[in-house]
Amino acid sequence: MKKNYFSIFLSLWILSSCTQEKVEQYVGQPKDLRYAGVADYKCGDFFTTYQPSVFVGGGEAEFKITNVINTSGEEIEVTNNFSIDPGNGVISFLEYNNLLPDEYTFDIAVTNAIAEVNFQNVLSFEAHQAEPSGLYYLPNLYSTYGTNMEFSTALPNVKGGGPYTYKLNNHTDVFTIDATTGSIHLAKEYTIGDDEFKEFKLDVTVENAQGEQMQESIMDIEVLGANIGQLIFHGIAIKGDSESYGLQNLTSNNYYGTVTKELSGEEYTTVLNDSTHNPKFVGETWRRAWAGQVFPYQQEDGVITERVLVAYWSDSEESRSFLATETVDLTNYTTDAYIETSGLWRYSGGAEHVNQHLSVAIIDVAELDEGSPVASEWEILENDISDRFIQFPTDGLIKEMDLKLEGSLEIQIPDKYLGKQIQVALIADFLNPEIGALTRRFYVHELQVRAK
Repeated sequence: MKKNYFSIFLSLWILSSCTQEKVEQYVGQPKDLRYAGVADYKCGDFFTTYQPSVFVGGGEAEFKITNVINTSGEEIEVTNNFSIDPGNGVISFLEYNNLLPDEYTFDIAVTNAIAEVNFQNVLSFEAHQAEPSGLYYLPNLYSTYGTNMEFSTALPNVKGGGPYTYKLNNHTDVFTIDATTGSIHLAKEYTIGDDEFKEFKLDVTVENAQGEQMQESIMDIEVLGANIGQLIFHGIAIKGDSESYGLQNLTSNNYYGTVTKELSGEEYTTVLNDSTHNPKFVGETWRRAWAGQVFPYQQEDGVITERVLVAYWSDSEESRSFLATETVDLTNYTTDAYIETSGLWRYSGGAEHVNQHLSVAIIDVAELDEGSPVASEWEILENDISDRFIQFPTDGLIKEMDLKLEGSLEIQIPDKYLGKQIQVALIADFLNPEIGALTRRFYVHELQVRAK
């Protein structure tokens, strides 16, 4: 009899537990979206929230920012200030955003299979103003004809929170700066010979209520005579890290598959794969990938600063890697265009020119396979320019004058590409270790496209 009572009790307990589970399992439209608070946020800094909690019935849900407002009720642009992971709802405050000191509130929509619910005032935070920092322009190299009074630079990037006041500290007889936006213009027409050009390095100060930052040589502007090609594209990089190659308007992509190339007068074939010949981040630098690397750099005036070069090191493995530009628009240039580049090479471990090449290639964007750009039909303009660069100095100090006089070269762009949109690439080929050790390094100082 006791055994029967126990069986009945056990059955009732199991039934109660199952019923409780069914009650607790929510099925319906999204509800109860909650975010953890944001503490001590400074304008312009990168920040990510914790993943929010929300009831969505156990299925998949999608998150999106529907609105951000300040204390005055004004809507704030989302695109250049915030992003949200649609899969988990984590909100990122973008670095160098345009937020001003104020309090902001988010509205977030959550969608599941049943409904979309817009949660209003779900997260509020205060953005604090700080002393300006991180001032830079992108791009930071321009060229303009001395007669072009329409010339203007991009707006600068800076952290800390505005309103800002900008000041140009040198060459104010040639250039002027918009004190509110930081855009730089010609102050007046600049007289220069048709076959001449002059380069100016500009120093800029930015100030807000908390302090100021002064940045020397923040931008180079070339003023050109009528016969000099104007800068259309300039490759830019910052120092790479384990999360990024540091390339701002360039891309690094490795080729995988069968490669056939003539080396030492003989045809050589190998197969590259993404498990052996892929990019690796080791010892604070990338191997088998193009990435920004900082070096001490002596300017023409003797001042030593830091300069980022785009470096490539295959590190004893075969590889083929493209350093490609963004799309370069030559639709308004039908007379003349050329690629200008400069850089250095460095030997270690018995490396040889013969099996480690740096090619220059070009492609009409209309012919580019966007799904596999490195497998597209690029035209090789130069098979190997590496021996026309200069050797890396033994003291590690790279001199601007040496690069200009000995390590620079121009490659003419064929007429068939004029008036079109193109991409340009430097291709690093490290092949056949039996010829020589694959331990050579390339350092590209500049990659530019100029046109008339």
